Amino acid sequence: MSLPTTLFDNFSITWWLGLGAGWMLFLLWLRGIMPILTFVKRRHLSLLADPLKPESTYPSVSIIVPARDEEKAIEPCLHSLLNLDYPDFEIIAVNDRSSDQTGSIMDRLADRNARLKIIHVNELPEGWVGKNHALHLASQKARGTYILFTDADVVFEKETLRLALSYTLNHAVDHLCLLVKRITSGYWSGAMMLAQMFMMLMFINPLKVSTNSKRFYIGIGQFNLVKKASYLTAGGHTSIRFDILDDFKLGKLMKMSGYHQDFLVSWDLASYRWPDSVWDIAKAQETHTFGSMNYSIVKLICFTTFFLGISLLPYIGLLFFHDLRFWGYVAAVCIIQYTWGFMGIQRGLGWKQTLSFPVSIFLFLWAHWRSAITILWAGGIYWRETFYPLKLVRANRYR
Repeated sequence: MSLPTTLFDNFSITWWLGLGAGWMLFLLWLRGIMPILTFVKRRHLSLLADPLKPESTYPSVSIIVPARDEEKAIEPCLHSLLNLDYPDFEIIAVNDRSSDQTGSIMDRLADRNARLKIIHVNELPEGWVGKNHALHLASQKARGTYILFTDADVVFEKETLRLALSYTLNHAVDHLCLLVKRITSGYWSGAMMLAQMFMMLMFINPLKVSTNSKRFYIGIGQFNLVKKASYLTAGGHTSIRFDILDDFKLGKLMKMSGYHQDFLVSWDLASYRWPDSVWDIAKAQETHTFGSMNYSIVKLICFTTFFLGISLLPYIGLLFFHDLRFWGYVAAVCIIQYTWGFMGIQRGLGWKQTLSFPVSIFLFLWAHWRSAITILWAGGIYWRETFYPLKLVRANRYR
């Protein structure tokens, strides 16, 4: 019995390929987007943390803040940490070879508060990246049962640490990362921020970070909270001493060592200022974006081709198809635009961010290529006023 010609015989192979491609793009985006939407909507620390009582159940925490030439940001950061409502903590701020007033600001604040201790680093030992060395030095002096590694430009709400430790203890977490709020006033800087956040979340699958699978891990420089005993057993920053991606690789180190990791949103509890121009963002991210490709041009080409393809093909399909094939591409475009708008609203950037896609993806990829070209041309990476040869960076990155 022959099949109805109205369904099959009148359509060519290319017609069916066009139809299938549209719906495959929709399913591909749906599969990547759903974990992100769930994470952004439901996995907030302020919603999931149950308070511990009494206060004596809270363990001691050492907060480590490395800084190099952060005279504009370090004082608000340290003030916010000193104002935390946590019962037992110390702050160890590391002045890592600063050439501005960072060190003197730290010393002035330390004179007024016994919780704050200062380490001044004047020289960088061979075989270390500056920030990693600063974190390592401070971790050796930390007395806390837990250590929080954070950056010198992050401002915390007073309840942040208390909620983080409540969640950590109630869920037996060895390494907790928080996705903090980035503040920016530029439309396209906001678009670029959304693209970067979306790509990161798509690749790590945030809902699987807390599972036992070693394929899924995360590290966030603004908030890496570790159980000290687990951190030291894993090897600490000595294991990642020459890796530029220090925060992310700390997450990988903890997960590969078999420790329980978790990842939550904390946009209402901690924030830091992002540049307001796309150019300044690209410059600020220059040392890290090519590193996310393991300093491989081949990986960057594959990454660029894949994401340009899945980002542009839905819109191309809308232009070229005007029959049944049209609807798969419509579905793909709708879910993409909804996601961008939803994330823009969640991040306080507004629904107008819906319109920034797919241009935001071009900006994101441009920043990666700018980073790659700059690093390859220089033969290495300039970070914190120190040059690290690319050959050594590639050879000593944590795998």
